[in-house]
Amino acid sequence: SGSTFNVDLGQIERGDIVSGGTSSQTVRKDFNIVCDAAHTVDFDVKMSLLSPAWNNKAIKTNNDNLAVEMRWNGNAIANGDSQKLSVTNGSFTVPLSFTPVKPASVSYENIATGAFSASATMILTQY
Repeated sequence: SGSTFNVDLGQIERGDIVSGGTSSQTVRKDFNIVCDAAHTVDFDVKMSLLSPAWNNKAIKTNNDNLAVEMRWNGNAIANGDSQKLSVTNGSFTVPLSFTPVKPASVSYENIATGAFSASATMILTQY
């Protein structure tokens, strides 16, 4: 609870940045949930994020022409999206993927180079 889940996209080649979906630059990372319970625990997982004006299913970065699409079990996530899940036998793993994306109308030459960052909040509520 309250822990940080960092994702490092590594070196990104601007010419390989897509405008949506997955690509050769997609990073996969498992999100593990561990409960101290012998019974099934049900959760609602809700995303809180800012999106760029050009893609409401991406996480805004500090680079105007770059965002990150996050996928939960293959589905792109938008602000306010929620998923239900049940943790049985104390743990559950959700496969997540993260892909750098750009506006379709922007050429890769117009994407600023250098480091960038983005953040989103995953809110888990037991019900």
